Amino acid sequence: MKKIFNNTKEKITKSLQLPQEILLEKLNIEILGNEKMNIINHKGIIYYSSEHIRINSSSGLLSIKGRDLLLSTLISEELIIEGQIDSIEYII
Repeated sequence: MKKIFNNTKEKITKSLQLPQEILLEKLNIEILGNEKMNIINHKGIIYYSSEHIRINSSSGLLSIKGRDLLLSTLISEELIIEGQIDSIEYII
């Protein structure tokens, strides 16, 4: 049933030409250089330190490693990470 509902949402999104992250709750990541990330549609923070942040999403885990990492903004579905970002890994 969930698969049918997701397929319907995907068809509606395509036919109305809406951004997929709105209806399909897909992870949207905006990276500004290696110093700032804006992440939309996350499902929570799994681990947080100044050198490593793990974030849950509907399709996998996002792992960010770096130095002096800071969650400068944390809202229910959006977060902003600032600091020296050295690596980003998406784990399905």
